[in-house]
Formats: sequence, structure tokens, C-alpha cells
Amino acid sequence: MSEIIDMDFEDVGFRTESGHLVIPGPHKTNWLQIFAWSMYDLANTIFSLAVVSMTIASYIVILGVHQGIQESIGRIIFAVAGGIANIIVAFLLPVIGLYSDRSPSRKRPLVIITLFTIGATAALGLTGEYWTTLFLFLAANIAYQLSLVIYDNMIPYIATREDTGKVSALGVALGYLGSFVGLGISFYLLAKGYHDISLENKDVGYAPALYPLAALAFLIFAIPILFVKEHVRIEPPVPKEEIRKVLKTPPTIELAKKGLTELYDTIKDVYHTHREMLIYVIGWLIYVEVANTVILYMGDILREVLLLPKEQNIIILAAGIFWAVVLTYPVGIITEKIGPKKGFKMITAFWLLAFFFGIFVNFPDSPISLPKEFAYLMAFFIGPALGGGWVVNRQYVIELAPNGKTGKYFGLTQVGGRASAAIGSVLWSGTIWLVERIFGWQNKRYYSFRIGLLVIILLLLLGQFIISQVNDYHEDFLKRTRPWDLDPEYFDKKRRDYKNKK
Repeated sequence: MSEIIDMDFEDVGFRTESGHLVIPGPHKTNWLQIFAWSMYDLANTIFSLAVVSMTIASYIVILGVHQGIQESIGRIIFAVAGGIANIIVAFLLPVIGLYSDRSPSRKRPLVIITLFTIGATAALGLTGEYWTTLFLFLAANIAYQLSLVIYDNMIPYIATREDTGKVSALGVALGYLGSFVGLGISFYLLAKGYHDISLENKDVGYAPALYPLAALAFLIFAIPILFVKEHVRIEPPVPKEEIRKVLKTPPTIELAKKGLTELYDTIKDVYHTHREMLIYVIGWLIYVEVANTVILYMGDILREVLLLPKEQNIIILAAGIFWAVVLTYPVGIITEKIGPKKGFKMITAFWLLAFFFGIFVNFPDSPISLPKEFAYLMAFFIGPALGGGWVVNRQYVIELAPNGKTGKYFGLTQVGGRASAAIGSVLWSGTIWLVERIFGWQNKRYYSFRIGLLVIILLLLLGQFIISQVNDYHEDFLKRTRPWDLDPEYFDKKRRDYKNKK
């Protein structure tokens, strides 16, 4: 049985237990291959938009109502089940990441997981049963989240180190095009005479027809990934037939144990030696929940809060995606100049402006009720808020991370982000349930949903406050004068101090 050892990750690769140096990546980037790889980003974004953002929350709740489950209770069940699924993803992330590092091929497991996601997505429209549909969505979403880890980890095996940034950017750009494919399918169904999904009328609308079409589009646009070739060089060289033996994937149980142990060790190390990073991770965990909640309930917000006609819902969503495409890169440029601490203040301002228009557009019986055209301003600000938040987070982690540990710290924020995805969804659904019970607003969702938005705003401000407690190392980062730059043993001394105290 092959045992996992602590592989020595170097600038050029890592060492296996047999002593071979594994060097991922081709000698030259093949951009036709990169385009084929990037098409997968377009494909999986169809699932993210058409299923997750636009319809699934309302669809499952409506199915529950048809089977006698109270609407607000169905919403809470969906939120809690989704939270549990995200916690499962959080625990599996380090395991699947370790698996993709140790596997001789990332493409093979990616294809298997993708086919499972596509099958479960198509089945969403074929069953009208509440619990079955809920289970299928959770299974599809867990598989989708894990596939992203494997997909991202293919980059070092298909591109040179110098081209990884361009490759990642191309994937993101094509991913946004996938959003427009998802919107196009929705427009097509509405043009064919299908009704929009409606909580008020308890009508699932075009959703059952949407899911098989979204699954088919996912499948078609994911096909190019089959033709992507991963490159790896092994030193000292071994015969071709011996490569799989050298890169043999250890047993799953061993991988799970190693992955969770590494996660625990990273958390423990951060707690004892780098409290500022711990504070940042906690702040980010709360802050990113705003984006997670908006992404999951975007369809509900457009339909039940803004009270817009069905065609305009899709146009507003398309406008938000457009501004994310156009403005995310400038946000990155600005953040490079002012630093991520100030960058978060900028992103927070975008969020607050977006929420302002989201709350007061078409607000019945309110002294402040903005015309529906102001919804386009909400889209304008929510675009860079959503896209820019990830950019600023990436910069902050890079500036806080000790040399050589950026990857582990990114992994920590990813795990925290997935674990936190349970918080906002449960708070959103719980708030709506509570205010509807207290004030009898079961038939006035435009009130209860707006209160839910106010709770999400409080989460945003709490996350911003916690992040503001972290020092601004931007100038020191640029000048290489951070404490750990000036003293390479900075963190080792902190570890020794902790051990001496024990």
C-alpha cells in the first residue's frame, strides 16, 4: 500500500515517496488546449446561473407547498439542507485538493464528477417530488463545488508558469459568457410561452423545462475538456508505462486523513503564530456570506423584492453580469494601488449602494419608493461588488501569507468560505420566517424579503469591521519590509515561544 508522505513542494513541483521529482506543465503553452480547458468554465457557469442563482430556491419551496409544507418552513429546510451540504464540501475540499495533487490525471475524475452533476441537474426537471428534488440539487451542487477544485488544479499541468495568470483570466472571461447562455435558455422558454416561476402563484413555471436544457448545454460546452492533455515530467525519467506507478494515488481513507490533518495543522499554526490571518479569515468568512446569499437567492430578490416583470428580471441579471465583466479588472488594478484593506472599503461601498437600490426600488407603501428603472443602478454596483470581492480577498491573502504558504492560506479561506455558506442562507430564511410570523406578512414578501436584505447588510458591516482590525501591510508588501520579510525566522520564533509557554 502506498503511503502519503509530506511531499516537499518546490518552485518546480514536488517529490514523491520514491524520490522522483514531479514537474507539472508543458514546455510551451498550447492556446488551443487552453481554449478547450476554458470552455469548461463556460459550461459549469450555466449550472451556476440557470439553476443555483435564478430558480432552484423558489422551485424547491414551491414543490414543498404543493406537498403540504408551509412556504416559510420549506425555505428554512432548504437553507439548513444547503448549509449541511456546504459543510460537507468544506470538509471534502482539502481531501479532493490532495487527491488532485497526487493523481496521475485530473481530467478523468473531473469528467466523472461532471457527468454526475449533469445527470442530477437534468433529473431536477423530471421529478415533481419535494424531497427527491432537494436531494438531487444538493448532490449536484456538492459535485459542482468539488469539480471546481479539480478543474482549477489542472492549470499547472496545461500551461507554463509564466502563462498561468492569462490562462486563469481566459477561464473567467468565458465563464461570464456561460452566464449569458443560461439567460438565453430562460429567454427562449419564456418566448415559447412558459410562465415565469412564481412564489406568489405557487407556479413552478418554466423551471422543469429549464433544468434538462441547462444540463444539455452544460454537457455540450464541457465536451472540449475531453481533448485537453495534461503534461508532467518526472526526474529522474521513468519509462512511460511506469508513470502511473510513480504517481499512484494513495487509498482514499489515507487521503482523507492526510487532507484533514493538513487543514487542522494549518488552522493550529495560524492560531499560534499569525493571529492577524486568523482575524482576517473570520472576517472574510462573514463578509463572503453576503455574496453567497445574493448568488443563491438572486432570482428571489429580483422577483419578490424588486417586483419586476419577468423579462426585465433577466435583463437586470444580464446587466449585473455585464458590469461584473467590465469592472472587476479595474477593481483589481485599483486594489493593487491602494491595497486590499482600502479595497474592501470600496467593495463595501458598492454593496451598500446596490442594497440601497435593491430595498427602495418598487417599495410599496413606503415614503421612499424609487422607479423600477433604478434597478439598473443596483445591477451597476452589484457587478463589481460580486466580482471585485474575490479579487480583493486574493490580494489580502497574498499580502498576509508567509513566504511559501500562500497555497495553504488560500485553501483555508476557501474552506472557511464554503463552511460559512450555511450562515447567510439560514439567517436569510430564518429572518423571513420570523418576521412573517410576527407581522403576518405571508402575502407581503416585498416586506419580509427586504428585512432579510437588512440582516445581510448587518453581516456585511460586521465582516468589514472585523477585517478593518487587520493591519494594512500593503506598502510593506511592495517594499518587502513585512516583519516576516525582514526576519525569515519570524514565524519560527513565534512557534518556539508558544512551545516554551506550554
